Amino acid sequence: MTQDPPLPHVAVVGLGGTIASSTLAPDDLLTYGAPGFHVDELLEYLRPELLSVAELDGEQVLASGSSTLSIADLVRVSEAVNDALSTADAVVVTSGSDALEEIAYWLDLTVPANRPVIVTGSMRPFAVRDPERPSPPTRLVHGADGPANLLAAIRVAASGVTAGQGVVVVFGDLLHAARDVVKRHSTLPDPFESPASGPIGYLFGGSVVLHRHVVRPPGDPAEPLVNLAGCATAAELPRVEILVSYPGGGGEAVDAYVAAGVRGLVIAGMGLGAISQDLAAAAGRAAENGLPVVCVSRSGAGSAVAKLGWEIVVGDLAPTKARLLLILALLGGQSSAQVAQTMSRLAMPGVPGSQG
Repeated sequence: MTQDPPLPHVAVVGLGGTIASSTLAPDDLLTYGAPGFHVDELLEYLRPELLSVAELDGEQVLASGSSTLSIADLVRVSEAVNDALSTADAVVVTSGSDALEEIAYWLDLTVPANRPVIVTGSMRPFAVRDPERPSPPTRLVHGADGPANLLAAIRVAASGVTAGQGVVVVFGDLLHAARDVVKRHSTLPDPFESPASGPIGYLFGGSVVLHRHVVRPPGDPAEPLVNLAGCATAAELPRVEILVSYPGGGGEAVDAYVAAGVRGLVIAGMGLGAISQDLAAAAGRAAENGLPVVCVSRSGAGSAVAKLGWEIVVGDLAPTKARLLLILALLGGQSSAQVAQTMSRLAMPGVPGSQG
């Protein structure tokens, strides 16, 4: 008698967020919050469907909305995922949707790509929680998308098909590359898009269909693109802030941030990255004094172009992701020129001349 192969081992890392939140009424989709559900409670709800999919274990690393996360929290999440990858075949991370795209991209840069790492969440709370009977949940919220998204994420992780693709966001049965995905709506149940490239695949009847493979920077997929092991504490990570340019925008914020000791700036410029005159003057002075200044487009899709000679451009990377990349590129005390080279290599792997 042929013995069935062992099921893949999938570790599920919980960070809190809407997918783990509770509400007092099944139709209350806006005023949900604590007390939340432990990741093990989410997995227990799906246990019957998952028995034939994967061997699972859960770890609750954080229990907060993603909008409250700090850089120190992101470092902690990277450590948890790296630890899980040492024993698991794949990892699923559940988080709030507000900063889900940033969490996914941070992990894309700081964890290996040789095994699947999937990030998911929800737009609606999980279940009604009776304050007098906190467990188990009384009933699901009407239209709750969290269980379906978590089940889909675990199916994708267990399939192994995204190994080598970097971190993938699974939401609404679509698969998005962490670098490209952005949240485009505050309440709709399908808020995530990849404006330039589209999703990399989707789920069909429980099976994963890939449209394309993700172009990643060269290197050993068993090693992270940026190794945080040399960073003793999150406090050692440099501070980087974002400014938005608009007609008539001043440069005082640049001077204030420089005085506050920031190590880099990201400017979300108009169109191809155009910066108002006063803001450009202040940013140019800062850049001439050695402060790396990254310019991206605020348009939501499309790339910025270097026009002033001092700005670093990173293709169509979103401003919030450019900030995270700049934080990591500044590790090790690199010069502005070295930072620009590192950012180009990591942000634009498919662009000729970006691998130098």
